[in-house]
Order: sequence, then C-alpha cells, then structure tokens
Amino acid sequence: GVFLAKWGSQGSGDGQFSFPTGVAVDGSGSVYVYDVQTLTAGLDEISVSAGGDVTFALRMAPEDSGKGYGAGLSVSGSTPGIMLGPGSYVPLNPDAVTTAGISLLASPLLDGFLGRLDAAAAATMELHFPPGFSAILIGHTLTVAAVVVEPDGRFGAGSSAAAVLLAP
Repeated sequence: GVFLAKWGSQGSGDGQFSFPTGVAVDGSGSVYVYDVQTLTAGLDEISVSAGGDVTFALRMAPEDSGKGYGAGLSVSGSTPGIMLGPGSYVPLNPDAVTTAGISLLASPLLDGFLGRLDAAAAATMELHFPPGFSAILIGHTLTVAAVVVEPDGRFGAGSSAAAVLLAP
C-alpha cells in the first residue's frame, strides 16, 4: 500500500486513541478506527500522602474466559510498550516500579493483580496505596496494564493501559 495520511495521538480525547487495534474504510471512504479499552481505572488520581484505593476493571475477549492473567505497574508510560512474545503486546514500559510491583504481586497492596479471568473474561483488581507510601512517586503517572496467560504458559493478549496520577 501507499502511505496517504496520519492523524491522531495517544489519549482519550477527540482525535486521540487509547488502544487502536483495527482500521476499516467504508464504501464512501470514511475511516473507522477500532479503539478498545480493556482496562479501566476507577479514579484518575490518588493522593500519595493520604493514600487510598483504586479499583481496576479488566475485560478481555470472550475466548480468554477462565485463563490466567497478571498485571504490571510502571511510571515510565505505555508507549512504546513491550512485546512479550508473538501476538503479545503490553502497553507498559518496564522500570523500577515494575520490578517492585512484581515482588508485591502476592501482597495485599496489589489485590487481584494476579489471577484467573471469570466466565465473562473479566476481573477486578485493587491497588491499596498506604498513606505516605513512596513520596518519591508524587507527580508521576502510574500506568497499569495486564496480560493473559495461555494454558500452555505463553503470554497471550495484552490489555489497554490505565493511568492514575500520583498527586501530593
């Protein structure tokens, strides 16, 4: 094909895309972008000094029901993200917060960040942020993304990214 045009940017406003996964053109030349948001955060920001809880809702494709999943954290954003294997893209840039998060997956701080999708291919995760926890993160945006784990242990589909501002 021949490159014709480029438009849009990452985000959730007009002309922005969160997780574009497909493009279609109708008979009149209108372009449609399939932009699916499979992970959402219940809050846009959380106070680091006051602490609090953020609920994340994960909803994957129906064929992923009953499969395992894991979620990761980063303060380095979602672009360009990481390929975990063939067909397994996760919009998360690994950093020191990712490493710390992996060590906390079984803790009460990251409730449900590791688990199994229900019959509707959905799961709920809770980030429990204690008051004053890691003040060095103030002003950063915490990015969360999840990946399906196939029955044979390979990584499957990745979720969209959800972002939460870590406010003072």
